[in-house]
Amino acid sequence: MELSERKIRILKAIVDDYIASGIPVGSRTISKLWGGEFSPATIRNEMSDLYEMGYLNQPHTSSGRIPSQKAYRYYVDRMLHAPVVDAEELKQLKGYFNSRLDQIGEIIAATAKTLSVSTNYVSIAMAPELKNVLIKQIRLVPVTRGRALCVIVTNMGYVNDLIISIPDDVDDSSLDMISNALTSVMQGKSAMELPQVASSMMEEMRYHGAVFQSLMDSISNAEKALPAKSIVFDGAQNLFRYPEFTDVERAKSILTALQTQDTIYSILNRADQLNLSISIGMENGRDDLSDVSVVTASYSVDGQQVGSFGVIGPMRMNYRRVVSIMENLGTLFMDVLHQKE
Repeated sequence: MELSERKIRILKAIVDDYIASGIPVGSRTISKLWGGEFSPATIRNEMSDLYEMGYLNQPHTSSGRIPSQKAYRYYVDRMLHAPVVDAEELKQLKGYFNSRLDQIGEIIAATAKTLSVSTNYVSIAMAPELKNVLIKQIRLVPVTRGRALCVIVTNMGYVNDLIISIPDDVDDSSLDMISNALTSVMQGKSAMELPQVASSMMEEMRYHGAVFQSLMDSISNAEKALPAKSIVFDGAQNLFRYPEFTDVERAKSILTALQTQDTIYSILNRADQLNLSISIGMENGRDDLSDVSVVTASYSVDGQQVGSFGVIGPMRMNYRRVVSIMENLGTLFMDVLHQKE
């Protein structure tokens, strides 16, 4: 059944008021808000209909009504218009990225911190998955007699290095030749392919087999040579700011669920190419997350989705503000990533 224009207005007013106050909303509140345009009795009748239709709940201790999960979904899908972040707030967001961020881990941590501070919710950010990290350059640099430093530079700003053993008679020019050959073959390929590619070049590099063998031994496990994906949390204490979570055990249950990596991976992977994904209550697929909403977005490099970030808060989350901040932060985040390329 389609909602009438008046019901839609009342529902929006209730959701907006409850998001702001956390207090059940009564018909007199709406009537006063609209300057008496409709009487409390008229609004009460409409609220009764909305209750019967599943859009409102009524706490036992109050005569007012609160939005149901169905109401929040309707609100997000049909009424959500993100406000424009003002110049001062945008300046503050940019401030988190003004410091020099040399590694992707620093960028991820800065993103999580920015989200938690600016939204007052719990933030999550996921670093790139190893399979999506692409190699830009490989350099072998002599360190001491019999030792060389293998430097692996990726498109995500990683600069990883490992010490390998080399024969005493290998000179600088040989290391340069091997570096150029590896870079030429690996440039633009997944970091996961490095051990296999290096192995396939053994015949071509047979005169430098000892160097190659040492290199393969050092990177035989790609997870050890390159950072694996990881999740950064920030602002867990923010959850306790909201009356819904004054029950400490309830809040702890949510935070415990969020520490399960498989749970977070499944939540973050809902986002698609910076298109926001909003899951509300039971849409999260877990009883211990049935009282929260999760807003996520993904980011990509070279056209590949490589990670996500998001916020977790009560179902009466300020969706308009969260969406606006995440859209602006997503743009800033991508600007920083592209500077790493």
